[in-house]
Amino acid sequence: MKVVFAAVLMWSATACAEEAAPEAATRECVPKIRLDGTTYTGAGYTEVHGTRFDTAIEADCDDQGASPRGSEFTETSEPVAVWSLPGYSTDDVLAVRFNDDMLGVFVADSIPRGEVDRVIEDLSPPRG
Repeated sequence: MKVVFAAVLMWSATACAEEAAPEAATRECVPKIRLDGTTYTGAGYTEVHGTRFDTAIEADCDDQGASPRGSEFTETSEPVAVWSLPGYSTDDVLAVRFNDDMLGVFVADSIPRGEVDRVIEDLSPPRG
């Protein structure tokens, strides 16, 4: 599995930064996965225990060069195991193993931003 999920702990937004400074030749990559035609974007992490569900495709990161495209699915995109989380439909929320104790949470791109925020708040580890 690629190291793309190492950024899970620092995610605060669910959208890929599509605009770079005019002089810049870089584009930020946000972790994305695709399962059965639905694209899910990394939105946070959880310590909630999931159930192994299926295998999705992980987006590649094209963030440098003359024409960076950011997160994209290509012929070289690799499979990644995904988990379902209790209380959430796999049509809306999936998870990917981050380490032994945490799962990266991925939310379907079709979910409204307010709902994404609620899901992440519900699944985030307790603070303090």
